[in-house]
Amino acid sequence: MIQAIDSAMAANNPEDIPSKADLMTRYLPALEAPDFRPGELTPIRKTESGSIIMPYVIFGDVAETFITAAYEYRWVLRGFD
Repeated sequence: MIQAIDSAMAANNPEDIPSKADLMTRYLPALEAPDFRPGELTPIRKTESGSIIMPYVIFGDVAETFITAAYEYRWVLRGFD
């Protein structure tokens, strides 16, 4: 559905990085699709030893690619308390 992240991002060349509007235009059709599901929530599980494994999200390909792009393009603020 969505191609792999641009080679410009992989090369970390700021001149070749598309604008936020261009990137959103790329992801918007997939994110707005009626059948889009960002991922699945795993059920709570209990191990044989009695430990509990809490639920967690397994992201789908589209969501994982979008999240990766958000970090790579510095849309996610890091390094604060």
